[in-house]
This record gives sequence, C-alpha cells and structure tokens, in this order.
Amino acid sequence: MLDAFRRHSRSWPIKILFVFLIASFGIWGIGDVVRQRAASQPAIVVGKQEVSAQEVVEEFRRDTERLQAMFGGKISMEQARQFGLLQRTIEQIVSRDLLDQASAELKFTVDDDSLRQVIQQTPAFQNELKMFDKSVYQNVLRRAGFNERQFVAMERRDITREQLVQMVSGGIVAPTIQADPLFRYRQEQRVADTILFPADKIAAPAKPDDAILQAYHQAHATQFMAPELRGLTAVVLRTADVGADIKPSDADIEKSYQVRLGEFQTTEKRAVQQVTFTDQAKAKAFADAVRQGKDFAVAAKSESKDVLDLGTIDKTGLPLQVLA
Repeated sequence: MLDAFRRHSRSWPIKILFVFLIASFGIWGIGDVVRQRAASQPAIVVGKQEVSAQEVVEEFRRDTERLQAMFGGKISMEQARQFGLLQRTIEQIVSRDLLDQASAELKFTVDDDSLRQVIQQTPAFQNELKMFDKSVYQNVLRRAGFNERQFVAMERRDITREQLVQMVSGGIVAPTIQADPLFRYRQEQRVADTILFPADKIAAPAKPDDAILQAYHQAHATQFMAPELRGLTAVVLRTADVGADIKPSDADIEKSYQVRLGEFQTTEKRAVQQVTFTDQAKAKAFADAVRQGKDFAVAAKSESKDVLDLGTIDKTGLPLQVLA
C-alpha cells in the first residue's frame, strides 16, 4: 500500500492536492495558534508593567498625527517609522512607566486643588479673556481623542513624574554634619583578636578595705545622694481679680477696637457665576434678561453658552479688577 501511495504521490494532481492541504493547514491551523499567541504576548515589559502591542500602536498613531500636523499631513505611519518615530515612542513608553512605578513606590500623590490649578492655568484651555473656559477645555480634549476622566488621570501621572524628575535632577545633597558620621559608621572596620579565659581560672579580687570604700564613695558621691527638695510658696494672680478695678474709658475702647478691627470683621463674599461673550450687544441683552428675572442658567443655554461657576469668593478672587 505504501508503494502505491509513493507512486501516485509523484503525479501532478496529488502534488497540487498536497499544496492546497499544506496551505489550508497553515492558514486555519498554525496561523490561528501563532496569531493568538502573538496577541497574548506583551509588546513591552517594564518592571511589573506589561504594555500590549495595541497600546504601542495607539501611542505611535498619536505621535504620527502630531508629526503630520507639523508637516501638513504629508507623512504616513510607515514614513514616520522609517524616521525612527516608533523607536522614540517605545522609549517614551518605557521612561514613562519607569517613572510611574518609581512614583508609586515613593507614594507620590497630587492633591485635587493643585491638579485643578494646573489645568486652569493651561493656555490651551483659556478663552479670549485669558480665563479658563470649560467649553474650550472640553473641545480641546474631544479633538485630541480623550475624555475628561482619561485626561485628568494622565495629567495627574504627568505631574508626579515631573516631581520625581525635579527631585532627582535638583541635586539633593545631605548636610556634611549628617553625611560624615553616617559614612564613617557604614565604612568603619575593625580587626579584633580575642583571648578566652574560663571564669573558674580567674582569681577573685581582694575584698576592699574601709579606705578604698571611702575613696570610692567620695569619687561617686552623687550616686548615693537623695534629690534635693525645696519648699515653695506661690502667689497666683488671676485676670478677674485685677480687672475688677480697671475701668477703661470709651475713647480707650474705641481706640483698641480700631487697632483690632480685622478681628471683628468678616471679608464680604459672593457666589459668582459667569458667561463670556465676544459681542458686547449680546452680553448686554443677556444681562438685561437676567435682571428682569430670567434664570441665569436658562438664559445661558438659550445663547448656547456654558456657565462657569467661580464659587464663593471675595473681591481678590475675581479675575478682573473692574469686576471687583
């Protein structure tokens, strides 16, 4: 039977059938296994962090789009890869993940107030008045392909990385008064020779006589003395006892009040909301509508404007002096 199989295998129809079988096995058999294994393998491993190939491709795509904006959209992803942009993207991912892991080990954190201040001071999120505008902020994130949650998390990580880099590059130098003793303690070495004496081979010291005891007592007299005590009589003077005889005049009271005026006053504050316009006529019409009783938020919505809530602030917290 094997001989018959060998004879027929030399014919062209059988050879063509083998080609189809091998090709189909490679496409539907081995191909699936290889592709599944490749998809499950991380593209980059940085410490304990694994980065998938999809994440690398997505980061490379964003870097390419930023490069396209500089060259008028005339660079493809393949050309960017030839320019070395892919390697640069991988190096950025590795550096970023290393800094993130170091920040996590050092327990670096960014409080919400500092994060909010950094975002509000970003020029890309400000309007014509150089003030933070939430609508501008949301439009910029939308064009960049981020939602607010993703951007805030990314910005928080960027700030912790910057803190770590500044701490390392700032050149921390320990004080000499601290570094020298620590260096001597850690680098100190000793060479010791030991001689062992069994306790029963050592002669007991002679019993001291009275002269020796007297001399020892005089040399260590403080160890055999009780603490010195004193009797104390205290006079307690209370404000209520003295103040009963003091009668300040109205003029003295007025003078003291003026000196301490800041202790008796509370800075005036207002709950402030704002809507910005580039057209003065529209701004005036909006203000008139609100003065006549129209709800502030409803009036802003009718003008397709977002309301920016500045919170409860005093005059110094307003962005423009004319508003104060």
